[in-house]
Amino acid sequence: MFFVAVLYSLFSYLHVTALQPQFIATTRSKYGDVTHLTIRKAEKLSIKVQKCKCDLEFIRLCTIYKLTPSFVKISLWKKRLKTSNEYKSLQQYCLQQEYKNRFKDCLKHEKELKTLIDKLKLIMNSHDIDQLQKYLYEISKKTKEKTVTTHYKKLRILNKGPVGQDYLSLETKRVHNISSYVLTTAEERILCRGWEFCIENKVNNFIDFKTDIELNMKKIEQSCHRNAFSIICHNIFNASDIFMKSAKKKSIRNVSDEEFKALKSLKDNTNIIIYVAPTKEIA
Repeated sequence: MFFVAVLYSLFSYLHVTALQPQFIATTRSKYGDVTHLTIRKAEKLSIKVQKCKCDLEFIRLCTIYKLTPSFVKISLWKKRLKTSNEYKSLQQYCLQQEYKNRFKDCLKHEKELKTLIDKLKLIMNSHDIDQLQKYLYEISKKTKEKTVTTHYKKLRILNKGPVGQDYLSLETKRVHNISSYVLTTAEERILCRGWEFCIENKVNNFIDFKTDIELNMKKIEQSCHRNAFSIICHNIFNASDIFMKSAKKKSIRNVSDEEFKALKSLKDNTNIIIYVAPTKEIA
């Protein structure tokens, strides 16, 4: 029996994912009912957190591509009102409010999950904690795969086709990498947006934004005539005021967190050069 127990313990180290349900089942006898219920609660919170993140990405894509999911469609007596700008603005407003609420829920669930994990770390040994975290990771991974598949189908129906560019099936790629640097999927995706793509993001610190504008304008002051420079300054300040008014309403970025990090990594990478190819494609 001792030999079998040793083999079972060794097998649990080698094949963690296969024995995770068994690990959850043994927590009741090992740590008691209270700890077992806490683990189950952490399991449910992990699923909720992952679903919230997937929902946020779904709403973000709907906002970017001007898609209207079914949960913000309002039944109207006069059908012609559905084509009005007021109706569409109301739908976009509801969608943004839903994004904010889901974001708050996600933060709330993450905080609760962290509290439970910290509580379990005081009760369980390090090996069991590692097993638990791997189990929660596997559950979150399965939930993400299932939810993303469902959302992708919904987006295809709403958009009447694939959302964005299907980079895997493109016959002529817009990005041609002739360097030794291997682009990640996110980096290639952000480059495929093209030179005219502009990131829309909420500006939190308007003082720094105005300071950057003034510093950049100082750089061209010496190469401009005084009258021309004053006209340029006036136009730039007017444009910046319009931008800041619209930026205050922006709560959803039109790129994912992964793409935003990829853009920063490309910007900081001094070993590559990005330029326009002769065929008007990005190289």
